[in-house]
Amino acid sequence: MRRAARTTPDDSLVPLAEQDRRRWDTESIAQGVEILQAALARDRLGAFQAQAAIAALHADAPTTEETDWVQIVEWYGELARLTDSPVVRLNARRCR
Repeated sequence: MRRAARTTPDDSLVPLAEQDRRRWDTESIAQGVEILQAALARDRLGAFQAQAAIAALHADAPTTEETDWVQIVEWYGELARLTDSPVVRLNARRCR
């Protein structure tokens, strides 16, 4: 989980690219990735699995620059297909 790194002491939001990744709860992230992998192995993709895959790719990257943006864009494509959400389409465009 990234909760501890998402805000400053005065509760201002910290953008993902500026978060101190050393403050992320790597054990919880690893547990979430394990659960995601089990869910994806069922081969019944839904919006929650696609959202979790996007989050996992962000959380797995040591830095913003090392984020697998190609996979994230692909997952946003899947998510857009599943939800047809304008917000999802906007986020997919922002990742390109």
